[in-house]
Order: sequence, then structure tokens, then C-alpha cells
Amino acid sequence: GYKIVTDGLHTIRDIKDGDFHLHMGHFDSLKVVNPRIRNWVKVADIIAAQLRIIQSARNAVSAVRKSGQFTNDELDYCKNVFDHLLEECLINMDELMMVITSGELEMTDDERVKRIDSIYLEMQDKSAFTASFSNDMSMLAMQRLTEQTAINYSKKINGY
Repeated sequence: GYKIVTDGLHTIRDIKDGDFHLHMGHFDSLKVVNPRIRNWVKVADIIAAQLRIIQSARNAVSAVRKSGQFTNDELDYCKNVFDHLLEECLINMDELMMVITSGELEMTDDERVKRIDSIYLEMQDKSAFTASFSNDMSMLAMQRLTEQTAINYSKKINGY
């Protein structure tokens, strides 16, 4: 009886350990990033969008300052908008790096692709917002300059 119980317990332990190692193999495989996903063109597009956003934000803040058409509070607001946008971009980039780096997250290839797609769409939205906000600020500067020119011309004509 003792031999039967001992053999049975060893068999159960071997089955349990085998099942555990089988599951560990599966979970370990989820930590490895498929090279096709890591080298996917959308990953490069996300990084390129990040660089474009940074450059556009710098150019916009510089143009707003140089225009001389905004108060210090308005300049601070513009800078804060772009700072917040760049912080969100950094969060997206950190998440992208975690998704494409082996050993960071346990995800299937499908989950990684979906997350990269999501990050890609978020970066496209941020890029569109950057262009729109920059354009709005430029338009406002032009309108203010035109208005100031018209006021100065009117004063000149009317002798003020």
C-alpha cells in the first residue's frame, strides 16, 4: 500500500510539474516580441510622428514669440499646451517601447499589434492637433498684426 501511495504521489507531482513547465513555457513565450512586430512600419511611423510633433511644437512656440502679438499669459498658455502634448507623447513612446521590447510585457502578437495600432492612432491625433493649434496661433497673430496695421493707418489718416 505504501508503495502504491508513494508512486501515486510521485506521478501526481510529475504531472503537476510537467503542467507547470508547460504553462511557464507559454507565459515565457508571451514575453518574447516577434521581430516582425518590432520592425513593423507602424512602429517607425510612430517614432517619426513623435519627432515631427517635437519639431512642430518648437517652431510654433518660437513663431508665436517672434510675432510679438501675444501677451506673456498667452505665450505661457501656448507653451503649456505644447508641454502637455509632449508629455502625452512621451507616455505613448514609453508604452511603445514596452510593447516592442522582449521581457517587458506578456502579450500575444495580436495584443501587441492592437496596442501598436492604438498608439499609432493616438500619435496621428496628436500630430493633427499640433498642426491645427500651430495654424490657429499663426492665424491669430496675422489677424492681430493686420488689425494693428489698420489701426495705425487709421490714426495716420485721421491725424492722431
